[in-house]
Amino acid sequence: METSSAFEESSAHSPAGGLSRVGSTRVKGDIFDREDFNAVDFINKLFPTEASLGSLDDLVSALRRKIRRVDHDILDAVRQQSSSESRARQELGIVQSQIQELFGKIQEIQRKAEDSEAMVQEICRDIKKLDYAKQHLTHAITALRRLAMLTKAIQSLEELLSSRDNYRECAHLLEAVAQLSKYFEQYGHIPKVAELTGKLESIRVALKGSVFDDFRTMLGVADSQPSAETLERLANGCHVVDALGPKVADELVGIVCDKEMSVYKQIYGTLGEVAKLERTDRRHQWLKKRLDDRPELWAVFPQSWRVPQLVSMSFCKVTKSQLAEVLDQVENMRDNVAALLKAVVDTNRFEREMLARFGGGLMEEGSTEDEEVNGGEENSAAADARRRLAATLKQAQGGNGEDEETRNEEEESNLRQARLAFEGSISAVFEKHLRYYVEEEYQEMMNHMSACVKEEADRQWKPIEDSNVLQSANKLFFRIQGSLQRCAKYISRGEPLFLLANAFQKVLDAYCGELVKRLPKTATGQTSFAGPLLGSEWQIKLPEKEEEVVCSVLHTAAYCASTAGTLERAIQRDVQPMYADQVNFEAQEDAFNSLSAQCLSVLVLGVNTRLESALVEMTRLRWDSEETGDESNYVSTIRNVLRGCGPRLAESLDEGEFVFFCDKMVHAFVPRIQETIYKLRRISFRGALQLAIDGEAIKSCLLEFPLTSDRSDIPVASYNAYVEREMGLTISLVKVVQSKPENLVENYLVLMPETAQNVADFQRVLDLKNMKKFQQTDLVATYQNRLPARSAEAAAAASSGGAPAAQNRPFAVGGFSMNAPKGGLFKGSRTMQEAAARTRESLGRMSTAAVNLIPGRFGSAAELSQSDSK
Repeated sequence: METSSAFEESSAHSPAGGLSRVGSTRVKGDIFDREDFNAVDFINKLFPTEASLGSLDDLVSALRRKIRRVDHDILDAVRQQSSSESRARQELGIVQSQIQELFGKIQEIQRKAEDSEAMVQEICRDIKKLDYAKQHLTHAITALRRLAMLTKAIQSLEELLSSRDNYRECAHLLEAVAQLSKYFEQYGHIPKVAELTGKLESIRVALKGSVFDDFRTMLGVADSQPSAETLERLANGCHVVDALGPKVADELVGIVCDKEMSVYKQIYGTLGEVAKLERTDRRHQWLKKRLDDRPELWAVFPQSWRVPQLVSMSFCKVTKSQLAEVLDQVENMRDNVAALLKAVVDTNRFEREMLARFGGGLMEEGSTEDEEVNGGEENSAAADARRRLAATLKQAQGGNGEDEETRNEEEESNLRQARLAFEGSISAVFEKHLRYYVEEEYQEMMNHMSACVKEEADRQWKPIEDSNVLQSANKLFFRIQGSLQRCAKYISRGEPLFLLANAFQKVLDAYCGELVKRLPKTATGQTSFAGPLLGSEWQIKLPEKEEEVVCSVLHTAAYCASTAGTLERAIQRDVQPMYADQVNFEAQEDAFNSLSAQCLSVLVLGVNTRLESALVEMTRLRWDSEETGDESNYVSTIRNVLRGCGPRLAESLDEGEFVFFCDKMVHAFVPRIQETIYKLRRISFRGALQLAIDGEAIKSCLLEFPLTSDRSDIPVASYNAYVEREMGLTISLVKVVQSKPENLVENYLVLMPETAQNVADFQRVLDLKNMKKFQQTDLVATYQNRLPARSAEAAAAASSGGAPAAQNRPFAVGGFSMNAPKGGLFKGSRTMQEAAARTRESLGRMSTAAVNLIPGRFGSAAELSQSDSK
């Protein structure tokens, strides 16, 4: 604010105007400290005029005083700073000394803490010793007590073992000894414990042998019934075995199963009358009687062992092996299919009964394979079941880190679950022999199909009332459905069902072949014709009755194609998952869809054959006549044919089929009209006029064709677009023929499509006009000169977004010309968008032609006469 004071002092001696200007420069703070301070601007503001310079000396004096005060302030600040440095050093020294003093105190505290910790450890050392002594004494006392209990229990077991009278008390002692033995497993290195462990193992072996001997001697054989005392002793022995562990229990169950199977093998073997396939059901009745007549014996065993289930599984194993030998001994299985099927049905019913009796799930894949049954305990049916179950348990455990008790519980649970698998335990042995059943079923279905086709021929291939599908198709699929249900429910869902599906495919292929044979054919024996419809090889005579037959075959083919897909899904649902992905009826669906296309092809060729007479009549007319009038007689023939077949086919065919038929019919007929025009000769101007009139009449007939029926919902947009375009090109051709020689080239370039812009097609037009040779030569030369320019204009129009030129579409014969792509009659079709684009192109050409031709198209009567004479 010193500057402001200077200004005030200088302003006191300045004029009033100068004082006001100096006062106006006051700002908050010192103006010389501002970043945007400008000395020149500042002086100009203070002294804007020469009159204001009178106070300049005062301002300079004020500034000098300001400078002196600033210098004095700077000097004071420097002196003060020098004295503050010494004070800072002094304070820093004080702080350092205080830090050292604090560090010393911390070390003292740490030393005292260590002394305290040592004192505490010294005090607690004696307490820890006493605590350890207490724990050791407690463990020692516990061990001595349990050792005494173990010793007493072993002595009691030895006493009971010598008498062999009280198995139930032995079982209780064994359970107690088992728990005590787990405690002493860690002391096995101690001689006393090792001695007791050896005695215990000897007692276990002796008890196991004693109980097994009792079961071997007291269980009895054949149908003998043990006494109540024997059953009670055996039940107590089962308690002992249960206490000895699951492995011993499994061995005992194996002994029981082997004993039962020895009785079974004495009655049923692989030779004699009992080994016949038709007596397989007696084997099943033997097991069911064995299970039902001895409930007291099965009650001896603990329910958790599931002894009846294991006996049944052993029976299934032995029976499967014996039946495998019996089946291999049959010399001619084709003559024993009935017995084979009876055995299969009875076996499947038995397996379902076992499932209902015991429960359980599906067998593993490996358990359905053929396995041999040899002599000896380890190769018995029960032992083989144990080996399969052990593999299942090993896979279920998968190396997890569970303790022994958890693994034992899981083993028992998986053991019970895996032993209950019955489905396929016996019936799997029949799988490879059921191919003879499939062959017989296939032959019966083929005979049934032949009989149905013969009945159709007797009925003249007419469907039943209220249906448009042949009755033979319904009968055939009903027969297939019955065969499928019978096989899936009573015989097999595995490979035989898959083979039966293949047989269904062959039957459907054969039926499709029979339907193809019934269709009318061309002279070459085909149902379709590739290429242009020239000559008579493509013609098919199709009376009204044959037309009805073709429609019936068409509907039958569509029904069979749809039902084949349903049949595929039904088989995939019933067959085993491993075969489901291999069931595929796409080939049969494609075959019946192809048959539908052939039926439509026959209808198209049949209608075109009827129209052939009109085109022949067209070629026989005199087109050089000077008479013109209404439409020609051949046009009436075309109208009558179309009006005759249109309503009938519209009613017989579905909407999509009828639309497809109309498209293909007109694609085949219109090019023939164009080709017929090229066959005409000596067309006069009036003859061309008559051709134009006939062309319009034919186009009208074709446009009316889909609408001749009572159905008003038929989509005809694509059909109408094609007729308008192609018949428009035909009329354009006639208009070119009408042209005078001097306008011929220009009209041809304007009216004809891009595909017809070549010398060969232009020459064909000249032949229609019957011009002299030199005139043709001159016009051809003119056309050749104009053709490059025409091509350049077309390319420019295409590049600028104009109407696209028609590509790959011959003008003369349309989709059936010699330039058409190879393939049958129904190889592809134009979309509605393409048809609309070509229609716009044709309309554009027609409008251009009209502009060029209307002014001088029809001259006076003299010009017409002159044109006719030329």
